[in-house]
Amino acid sequence: MAENTEPKTNQTDEQQEEKKRTETEDLFHKLYLFGLGLRKDIEETVSNLIDRGEAQTKDKEKIVDEIVKKAKESGSALEKKLEEFVEKALEKMNLVTREKYEALEKRVAELEQKMKDYHPE
Repeated sequence: MAENTEPKTNQTDEQQEEKKRTETEDLFHKLYLFGLGLRKDIEETVSNLIDRGEAQTKDKEKIVDEIVKKAKESGSALEKKLEEFVEKALEKMNLVTREKYEALEKRVAELEQKMKDYHPE
């Protein structure tokens, strides 16, 4: 009797794709919450500086905004890495970016027009 050597999976391809999408959405949600938490942590740290007399209350928002601005500037490298990660994730999920989709849509429209021009009805 021949045995089936293919690995058995409990999930269909569709279920696996949905799981990948959900994991990606979870990652973005966590990153969003991280950003919110980061600002809160910065605000708390500045409040502690004010309590210790190392900063003035009137400067709190300015200090927080400066720190957040610097974090965003240094975060551009992280943002680039995230974009690359997302691109790879989309490719693995066999999804195309809107940019690629629109480029293909444009090409198809141009080909259809050429076909109409070449073979008028």
